[in-house]
Amino acid sequence: MSDTSHPSAAPAPTEAAPSTTPLVFQVDFAGSRLAAHTFTVVSQADGFVHGTLFGNRPALVPLSEIPSSIKPFVGAKFMVCVIAPAARPVCSAARPDLVAALYAGVTPEVRSGSVRIMNVARAPGVRSKVAVAATREGVDPVAALVGREANRVLYVSRMLGGERIDVVPFNNDLTIFAKNAMAPAAVDAVEVDPSGKVLVFVQPHQMPAAVGGGGLNSHLAGDLLGYPVEVRALRS
Repeated sequence: MSDTSHPSAAPAPTEAAPSTTPLVFQVDFAGSRLAAHTFTVVSQADGFVHGTLFGNRPALVPLSEIPSSIKPFVGAKFMVCVIAPAARPVCSAARPDLVAALYAGVTPEVRSGSVRIMNVARAPGVRSKVAVAATREGVDPVAALVGREANRVLYVSRMLGGERIDVVPFNNDLTIFAKNAMAPAAVDAVEVDPSGKVLVFVQPHQMPAAVGGGGLNSHLAGDLLGYPVEVRALRS
């Protein structure tokens, strides 16, 4: 099961919109306390984009930490997370942490702890997969992150410049989790070989969706699982 937001539903990738609030709510993710900030570009030099965070606090973003979908012209605003705290912090617009922090800003269930973001796999500026789990009965973690009429997933997509977001349910059973992570493809069977590779079997007509353009879907699924994924077509 998966819910997906496509870039066509959000502004063009080159027009990443800033948050209406400069500091988004914090969230615990992967053992870190995260927050998303609006970064305003002031200048560019020596492989860094110089700018400010809320309150005109100076900050830096390495060019390598900016997805190609974001154009850092002077005055541009885009969302970042801090990766190296300092008087002039170093920030990133490309890390998976940013997706988790943005979701905390629009998802009360994440802030309250009733939904946990278990992992995020990201191809910055193109697509992310987010695995979620509920910590109490009666909560649908996927529905919480997608939102009514997909309003939450579309908001996060807009903040990331139109990046596609797939939200999938986490499961402690690797075979079930692998089927979820491969969405939108329908998976018939999953095996784990002795080397730790996850073998995913699909019907021949499902191969394009399972592999994805340039292998992106299977690659992100592997990042989400923590194991390499190999997709194989079932014989007729």
